[in-house]
Amino acid sequence: MKVGSIIYNTNRYAGQMQFDNFKLNCKVEGAYEIAITNGGFDSNNNTGWSGTGFIFQSYTDAEHYNKTFDTYQDINGLANGWYILTVNGFYRNGLNDDGTNKLTTLYANDAAQAVRLRSSIGLSDLQAATGLYAYPNNMHDAEIAFEAGLYENILRVYVSNGTLRFGVRKSIATTYDWAIFDNFRLYYVGNGNNVPARNTLDDVTAVKDVKTLVTPIMYYTLDGRRISVPEAGHLYIVKMSDGTTRKIMF
Repeated sequence: MKVGSIIYNTNRYAGQMQFDNFKLNCKVEGAYEIAITNGGFDSNNNTGWSGTGFIFQSYTDAEHYNKTFDTYQDINGLANGWYILTVNGFYRNGLNDDGTNKLTTLYANDAAQAVRLRSSIGLSDLQAATGLYAYPNNMHDAEIAFEAGLYENILRVYVSNGTLRFGVRKSIATTYDWAIFDNFRLYYVGNGNNVPARNTLDDVTAVKDVKTLVTPIMYYTLDGRRISVPEAGHLYIVKMSDGTTRKIMF
């Protein structure tokens, strides 16, 4: 599958990608991960981040509450080409989802899209994936949802001058609103329609080892029945090629 200038292989992905208003079951083919400073907030601090400081407790996720903000990082010396920025995160408009306006934005250079609403996942799916009986309303429960892979936001951006500024922002004040994030990750996926071979990426700054391609090999319903083909809109237990299992919404 091709979207814009990025090629996707729909047979080699274990999860659902929300991308430019499309839901795609796909795997970015040949993506190379770029190191982000403190993208997972493992030490519960703002190291590496500029602008409005995140607030922390002890759950390795980062929040903004009841305020406007712009929190970002700059990365220089990147290879020009297409990148994918991902983060687990959501926005709650008001104290109890009082509004549906998506006021928080995920951005990277001139690319931007609204962060997912807290209510963008059905309660039954949330419960099945996490054991939570209500939408996350604190940092602890939000981290449980993020660890289950929920509330993923995905943004593509083209870098043309070797520099990338990425982050989250909100310019409109709303009483008691809340935005929370974890697991910022950045992937280089090539320049143009072709994904580069590994040996063409030696000039990319801070490239980590290529992320091992992990593919699904078996699918099970939540009550343990093995199936051959998962159906869209359902949650499954998926055995992966690396021996791990995951709960995945298709």
